[in-house]
Amino acid sequence: MISDKEKITSSEDALYLIAQKSDGGMRDALSMFDRIVNFSGKNIARQDVLNNLNILDDDNFFQITEAFLTENRTRALILLDQLIANGFDVQVITEGLANHMRNLFVTKEASLDPLLNSIATRKQKFAEQADACSETFLLNALYLINESEINLIRANNRRLHIEILFLKLCSMRYKIEGTSTETNIILEKKSLSI
Repeated sequence: MISDKEKITSSEDALYLIAQKSDGGMRDALSMFDRIVNFSGKNIARQDVLNNLNILDDDNFFQITEAFLTENRTRALILLDQLIANGFDVQVITEGLANHMRNLFVTKEASLDPLLNSIATRKQKFAEQADACSETFLLNALYLINESEINLIRANNRRLHIEILFLKLCSMRYKIEGTSTETNIILEKKSLSI
């Protein structure tokens, strides 16, 4: 490994983020690695990679999802505002949120574990939040986020578009009505007072 030859220490999280950001391209990964070493020195931590490559950390999505689950609209919108203020594009935020919800859904189903886009040290965190989410919530969240992503390209006010998505995700209650042969999912919408 290059880091061993150059006597550079790096966390598994840091290397995973570089691989994820480079989308599997070795040349891109090496270029990013070199850039981070130039800024951070011989010890590379997860935070160094996040800062130098301007990556949206999944910890943000854990907090946002918690706001959705507790129906805390204020917290969700403040977290969104902070991401936008830090220079993250609405499209990047939407894609990250979709990936986070996908990972939570995959985590709930043990047979899908190989599909989880994360490393072992993060899997426990996904498992804990997935336990707090119903499958119905995750499926409906994925549907709403996907619809929002499709329509985002046509939105005149992209910020308002994602704020509405966040409000929808915070303001839905789900209940499941089941029969012995099938389960019907009913979505109850709470009225928004904005």
